[in-house]
Amino acid sequence: MLRIFAFAVLFVALLGSQLAGALEIREKRWGFDGRVRGGRFNVLSILVANPGAQNFDGQFVLEDRRGLEKSIGAPTVQPVFLSAGTQRWVQFYVFVNQPGGEWNLRWGKRPGEQEKIDGAQFAAPARVLLVDPESPFVQSAGLRAFPDDLFPTTVTVLEALEAVALDHVPRWETARREAFLDWLRAGGIVHLLRGADGQFPQFPEALAALNPSTERTRHGAGLIVRHEIARTEMNEMYLGSHGFPAPELKTDAPVHFYYLEAQLLQ
Repeated sequence: MLRIFAFAVLFVALLGSQLAGALEIREKRWGFDGRVRGGRFNVLSILVANPGAQNFDGQFVLEDRRGLEKSIGAPTVQPVFLSAGTQRWVQFYVFVNQPGGEWNLRWGKRPGEQEKIDGAQFAAPARVLLVDPESPFVQSAGLRAFPDDLFPTTVTVLEALEAVALDHVPRWETARREAFLDWLRAGGIVHLLRGADGQFPQFPEALAALNPSTERTRHGAGLIVRHEIARTEMNEMYLGSHGFPAPELKTDAPVHFYYLEAQLLQ
């Protein structure tokens, strides 16, 4: 009897340690404003926490399920290292060919090591305010906020972004900085705003293109516009009244074209 009791205690302890060491999915973000563009690559950002006492060193696998038992096409695999007691964002760049649907994220074989992710709806390219998530001066604004540290590292997924408003200098590594400049040269729009100190941000040499001497400056096919306002005044109504109407969702492309691309990619 004593042996059985000891075994039961050991089993509960082991089970408790496994549960305590389980990863947690704390936030899921599709695109830049919670929506995606159809027939294109889009970014999916996942905030993962490791509340346990052991490091996690493995792979995250994202599968397009659409309510089916098996995944459609090849899964997207992302190697992940997460120290004990920390959290980090993990990003996937995925091709989306239909709105909604169901995706599955897994990082192990046990039932608790996977998470269902609902797909997003289609929308026109987004307009967002880039914010520093660590800044004590972050204030609400009329545009949807998007953390600058989640800006993608490849221009591939930036077709889903029409414009950004910016009132500070992002702390970007080379990959994000170059993706931003590639997006701008390809036709992106940057709305520069006055920061918390009332001044326009002064960008370093790597982002010198964002230090225009005129109100409107072309950079490749893109546009940089300075506005004499702060982020609290920047909203869709303001942009519309200053020559920047909201982008429209184009639905003239035939649906079967998206499925054709999906099959080719698979």
